[in-house]
Amino acid sequence: MKKFTKGLAAAALIAGAVFAAPVAANAATYTPGVPDTAAANATVGGPFALTFQAGVFTPNAPLTATFSSAGAVPTSATATGVFHAATAGPVAVGNSNAAGGVTLSGTVPATATSDITVTVTDGTNTAVGTINVVAAAAGAGSATAAGTSGLATTGTYISLATVWGAVGLVALGGGFLVVRSTRKRQGSATSTTL
Repeated sequence: MKKFTKGLAAAALIAGAVFAAPVAANAATYTPGVPDTAAANATVGGPFALTFQAGVFTPNAPLTATFSSAGAVPTSATATGVFHAATAGPVAVGNSNAAGGVTLSGTVPATATSDITVTVTDGTNTAVGTINVVAAAAGAGSATAAGTSGLATTGTYISLATVWGAVGLVALGGGFLVVRSTRKRQGSATSTTL
């Protein structure tokens, strides 16, 4: 019986270590399914807001945004509390936010004749956005990330590593209890025979 209990305790400890290992391997923050493209609709001469979701860029990294189009492009762009300055012409510079995302905002030129492509890079990651330019009568501009339905995200994402990590911790706890119980029994058996 003693060998069986020790074997069970050892198996529980090994199982706990095996299942807890993915937690350490996946300690880095990962945002699944983050698109590296974005789109916004804006009227000619109206405001635009082009949002790249968290996780697209390195957090707090210097960014360069380049605007290109067959027609006129914005002469400046800002991001609230993020882009510190915009340069004249088709380039704006600033930083991504603490979550690795950014929202560029500005005004579409009144002389714009076609969609505007925005290429944003932090030196390592590059994302491309499109400002869909529509006639002034079409309505106010709005920003929607590409590939989303516009519905709010609810709930949470729990990675498989988190689930296996929890299983591993339970197995480690079970192994600890078995070892403790065995040692306690051995200690009481030793004290009664003296």
